[in-house]
Amino acid sequence: MSSIEPGSSCSGTALQRRIPGLLLVVVALLFGLSGVSVTSAGWTAFASDEAEQPTPKEIKKKVKQALLAGDDGALAMVLRKAGTIPGRDATNALLSTARTLPKEFTDAYWLILDGVAGFKHGDAFTEMGDYIVRNRRDPIAADLINALRKSESKYLGRVIRQMLATQITDMQLMAIDLAPNAKVRRTVDILMPYLADEYAKENGGKNAETEVKKRLVYALEALTLQRFGSSVPNWTGWWSSNRHRGLKVLREEAENEESTTGVARSIDPIRERQFIGLENMPEGSVLVIKGPISKRGTNTNFDHIEHMLERLGVKHDVVEKDRLIEPGFSLKKYAAVFVNCTQINDFCQSPGHDGGAAVGNRLRECLGPAPHDTFRGKMKPEAVEKIRKWVIKGGHLFTEDWAMMELLEPAFPKFVQGGEVMEQSNVDIRAARGQTSHKYLRGVFVP
Repeated sequence: MSSIEPGSSCSGTALQRRIPGLLLVVVALLFGLSGVSVTSAGWTAFASDEAEQPTPKEIKKKVKQALLAGDDGALAMVLRKAGTIPGRDATNALLSTARTLPKEFTDAYWLILDGVAGFKHGDAFTEMGDYIVRNRRDPIAADLINALRKSESKYLGRVIRQMLATQITDMQLMAIDLAPNAKVRRTVDILMPYLADEYAKENGGKNAETEVKKRLVYALEALTLQRFGSSVPNWTGWWSSNRHRGLKVLREEAENEESTTGVARSIDPIRERQFIGLENMPEGSVLVIKGPISKRGTNTNFDHIEHMLERLGVKHDVVEKDRLIEPGFSLKKYAAVFVNCTQINDFCQSPGHDGGAAVGNRLRECLGPAPHDTFRGKMKPEAVEKIRKWVIKGGHLFTEDWAMMELLEPAFPKFVQGGEVMEQSNVDIRAARGQTSHKYLRGVFVP
């Protein structure tokens, strides 16, 4: 028998792609590199010669050679070198190369964008802003913005300013998403005039508050740790009186005040602020389904969605899986159902039985003597069917991890199929190019 052990999480990394020979020829012709050696020789000299600054043409050539050779280390090396070069040309060369990469080079595409977003000098950010605006209808614009969500550079404001200046709502919203990362005074200076412009559009309350204004408020709250809500006069008055003190001092003071302890949370500040209003939902709209506690006191839940909802002030009910099969239990009143990831494999729950070596599936060998009291925590077929019918009628179901095999696959076999269960692994998951700005994915593919 097996006993339960704490779960482990997965994180994504690792770039490694070997290119078929035919594709090498195609790419070489595409890049105009026929006859060029694609070995990694010469990269050490390229990276270590600090006196020589490679030209944009040389940077493109080295990137393409690394791709043809399947040399991930060489590609990372040229990114590091390019990041030290002043001016805008190196940044443009890398972005232009990424934009033209065939879909077979998706890993390299994202590596280049992540590398560029990590550049340190201001000219690089000026070029990134210009590049995003110039190519705003191309997938690379949204993807570069998403990569910049990892940046905390003081120069990030250059990108934000250029995006806001387009007066294109979607572009402005994506710019505002970047703002909380740039925790410097100039970021607030950039946002304030746009907050005043959006406030003027309300025409003294005759028009509804714009989405841009709402998001500007969210960003300012995250930057300053102040809560002035939608009152633009309060925001402008406070900033006018306190700007000279610097954002760092203002944030430190706010963090020390008990009244602001609910602001500085670990989740994305803008996404968190968008939950405001959900606390006013009527009771009985949200349900969390959790796993039970075994006889030996083992908590079968690997996460607790109910705890996050409590933090956000969202009213919700919580039930254990077995409640679902009770004839009198109905899902009709719920608009959304969340299912915790729980242990769905059989394990021994006999009190006093110790766990031994790991045997997979987050379980350990049971060292206790027979007989074993077997615990089965998997959702019963009657419960799966009840949830399936509720979804078909319009219910919104949210699950994760092992709930795919426990619930989604048996309920919707035509749409969901699980694969092999992996133990602890690094898995690289990316959005399709250009989809990082989709309203359901914005803020997902960032730390």
